[in-house]
Amino acid sequence: MSPSSPHHPVIPFKRSLPQLLCAAAFSFAALRSDGLVQLLGAPSAVDLGEVSSLVASAETFAALRKDGSVALVTAQNSETVRLLETKYALREICTSAFAFAGITNESTVVAWGAPEFGGDSSGVEAQLKEVKQICATESGFAALRQDGLVVSLGTKGGDSQEVRHLLKDIQQIESSSGAFAAIRADGLVVTWGQADAGGSPNGRVKEQLRNVHEL
Repeated sequence: MSPSSPHHPVIPFKRSLPQLLCAAAFSFAALRSDGLVQLLGAPSAVDLGEVSSLVASAETFAALRKDGSVALVTAQNSETVRLLETKYALREICTSAFAFAGITNESTVVAWGAPEFGGDSSGVEAQLKEVKQICATESGFAALRQDGLVVSLGTKGGDSQEVRHLLKDIQQIESSSGAFAAIRADGLVVTWGQADAGGSPNGRVKEQLRNVHEL
């Protein structure tokens, strides 16, 4: 992947109802009803083409377009736009604090951003196939495959190595700000990540995480 910097027309601000609003650490962006993306506080909106969804890391907004390409906009300046070039078109994207990950139309995963926050998938690229779900904490990603296995990205809380032997026949995964939870076909819930974010239940709570049907 290599970002490029194509010219995108900047449109003067005008009143238009937002279809979608999302937040970065210090800014907001709205997908307007006229199809333009407006950073709140910026004097102008930007035309990114046909945008289907909008997500934000701490510093960058990512607009997923209907053709599967991604446009990146810095949180401080709506005129700074980069088009992310990926080998495959994406069908969905999610974000940690400083990285993004997306599922391609071929059910593989593309990641970019800070490696320790899940932005580098090269070490597990061969495992990221037939992915049906991906979710994120502030520090990493977890990808659920069709065969029920889970692949983790990120070293700052996203590492599932300690519970890897339990992550089999997984039906669903969810995340909090710092931890993941996965429900197995037998109803057992497996968690990992930051203990104070739900990643390490113990005692009575741990015993209750059985025969669970949905997270």
